[in-house]
Amino acid sequence: MSWPNGPRIALRLALGFVVPVSAVCLAGWILPAARWEIHYGNKWHDSMGEVVDCAPGRNPFIGHHARVVGYGLEDPRGIACDGDFVFIADGGRENLLEFDISSETMHETEGRATDPCTTCQQLDPRGLAMWDRDILTAEYQRSAVVRRVRAHPPGAPAPVSSGLGGPSGVARYRDELLVTDDRPWPAMPAAMPAFDAANYKQWIEQSTPQSFGVLYRIDMAAGGAPEPQDRLLSHPTGIAIDEARGLLYLAESDTSETRWLIFQRSSVGNQWQRHGVLSVATNSSGTRPIFQGIAVWNERIYAAGPDGVYVFGKDGTSEGKLAFSEPVAGLAVQPGENASLYLAAGHRLCRINLRR
Repeated sequence: MSWPNGPRIALRLALGFVVPVSAVCLAGWILPAARWEIHYGNKWHDSMGEVVDCAPGRNPFIGHHARVVGYGLEDPRGIACDGDFVFIADGGRENLLEFDISSETMHETEGRATDPCTTCQQLDPRGLAMWDRDILTAEYQRSAVVRRVRAHPPGAPAPVSSGLGGPSGVARYRDELLVTDDRPWPAMPAAMPAFDAANYKQWIEQSTPQSFGVLYRIDMAAGGAPEPQDRLLSHPTGIAIDEARGLLYLAESDTSETRWLIFQRSSVGNQWQRHGVLSVATNSSGTRPIFQGIAVWNERIYAAGPDGVYVFGKDGTSEGKLAFSEPVAGLAVQPGENASLYLAAGHRLCRINLRR
């Protein structure tokens, strides 16, 4: 028994419509899911940013755009690189992210605040530095610089120095740490005869912090307390060391002026003293950028700004910019023959090669 021609034609028409539409819908569901997985695995490489405003013959970048190599950042606060890995302090995750440069994969290094390892969480990280294979984080709410040993599973963080108010940046020079404190604690009042940690903490919280920031030096070999080097900083937001020249660059970003302070280490007394000042010119919009992190390489200063990466020469002249449509929260240089700059923009980790 055969079907009449009418139902047979209707069935063919229905199958000819339903099957292709179902395939398209299924593909439309699978492909975005696959793309999301690829993003999470850092295998789908987009481009971001645009190199602009370069001085003639002095383009500090190789190429015209940065390459996205990692995704999933929530609130990046600082970046450090040891040559093989890039570490990102993520305030949203209260955690450290570790990016493997060779495999281009990224994962969390420690337990989140909701995990059993609650002591591992970062409290408002503001800067990172490498100490051999360990990681140093300047944590504002913890009022300390914390050293985290790279182990699996990681142990509880060990405070390097807790005599700070609000550390905003940290850098290493040989066996020393240089730390900026944007919220220094006032001196203990004379009316408090004996040191009482609980009362002192309560008194600190009710007191008005000093209006100037402080640059501290910590001798890691001697295990000493923070030694003030400069007490007249104005909102320090970035710190970096030029190892080759023995100079420290410090970014000040208040409402009236953005400038670099240059410090040089004295051979007498191991003190870091002001060596010079570089004022930063206004950008194309007529405003002074506020930098949230800096790096120094090959006598150039790379600064993370609200609309991209600014590049300056050692004399303070502008050499170019990698413009972004969103703020750059931190950056670090992977040194070497083929040097690269890693930076955090939004929820992405990006890389661009550097020219000598």
